[in-house]
Amino acid sequence: MEDFTSDTTPSSSSNKDNKLYAMVAYIPFLCFLALFSPQSTEYTRQHGKQGLIIFVIEIVALLMLLPIGAFIWKTILLACLVCAVVGIVMAFSGKPFCIPFIGTWADKI
Repeated sequence: MEDFTSDTTPSSSSNKDNKLYAMVAYIPFLCFLALFSPQSTEYTRQHGKQGLIIFVIEIVALLMLLPIGAFIWKTILLACLVCAVVGIVMAFSGKPFCIPFIGTWADKI
């Protein structure tokens, strides 16, 4: 897993915009805003990648609802929600944060 703490902290000039893009990256579909916006930085793209991974996991869990059952589906969605909330809080604080396992996958995108 890469250490992105040195070059992905938002600069003071666009700190609010970076935090906003990083925060909305964890809301389904809005992760693309953080990934492809002209104003996106490495900081916002990292949060966007993690948000995209969470979004894909949610879609896969939804598609597997019938085969695996409602309990496991709800458990997966709850885990995704927890990861998204933690990501939003860390993005709001402006601190670089890599979600365990998800951050590793996001580095490969």
